[in-house]
Amino acid sequence: MSLTDFNQLPAESAAAVAAYLDAVREALSDAAPALAGETVEDVTTHLLEALEPGDGINVVRAVLAELGDPADYAEAVDASAAIDETPAAIDARTKRVLGLPYEFRVPTAERVASRWWDPSNPHVFVPRVFGIGWDLNFGALAVRFGWIEPDAEDEPFASTPESAFMACLMLPVALFAFVVISYAVTVASLPTRLPVHWNLAGHADNWASAEWAFMPLALFAGLSTLWAAYSTVRDRPRLLRGAVTGFAAFLSGISAAVWALTLFTVAGVESVWLPPALILTSAFVAPLLVLTVLARTGRRAEIERDLRGARQQ
Repeated sequence: MSLTDFNQLPAESAAAVAAYLDAVREALSDAAPALAGETVEDVTTHLLEALEPGDGINVVRAVLAELGDPADYAEAVDASAAIDETPAAIDARTKRVLGLPYEFRVPTAERVASRWWDPSNPHVFVPRVFGIGWDLNFGALAVRFGWIEPDAEDEPFASTPESAFMACLMLPVALFAFVVISYAVTVASLPTRLPVHWNLAGHADNWASAEWAFMPLALFAGLSTLWAAYSTVRDRPRLLRGAVTGFAAFLSGISAAVWALTLFTVAGVESVWLPPALILTSAFVAPLLVLTVLARTGRRAEIERDLRGARQQ
């Protein structure tokens, strides 16, 4: 007969169980409250089922030893939760401050994929891959625009041909090339200090040397594009390749937009609408274009394959 309450144990055994549960809570203190609470509840349920009334300290120690060190157990739980990227799992482990979700772990391809492209999730805004606030679920947007169906593919991009991946990779490559080539062509005529920030009126209000204005943009675009190219060469899972390529298009698009805004400002072209028009449009359109093209070409390939199979029967 299993326990219904730890008070059914001898005092020493009950104290050992309480100490173990406290240690698990402490080990999960940095995890999302929902995840920590669910884990402690699971451990409690397991112990209630594994122990019987009157079990002595040796029996209790043996059961706790099977669970392992509380810190190792908590780490394993946290790692397994990180793999589960369903909307419910993401919400359960999302940390919040003043009601805002935040994530400061180094971005992974898996996390980018789960947040940025999930057509089955109707929520357009999802917890950020990195930072405070929300990211866009481009999959939900594509569904709302009628470009794809929420259940069009069992696994996104699984049937997308290699040619589509290579074609979409060319977008961040082209944006990165624009930043680098335009700098190389204009550097001799650029002033020594360039704008790096614009106020709400569209006027530059912060400046830096030409090198400091250019280098961060080139690095953001170059490193993200290199990551996407590496994922393609290494033949990573297709969902991850699509997400990384979309991420590269996002960073390269922002970098190209900021650099174009810099050149416009140097040329004397300023407008209250120019900064948001360039930056927000590039940040929104570039990844949405890449991910939607990959999804639609994959769906088209699936339809063609099904039709060939039907004709052969």
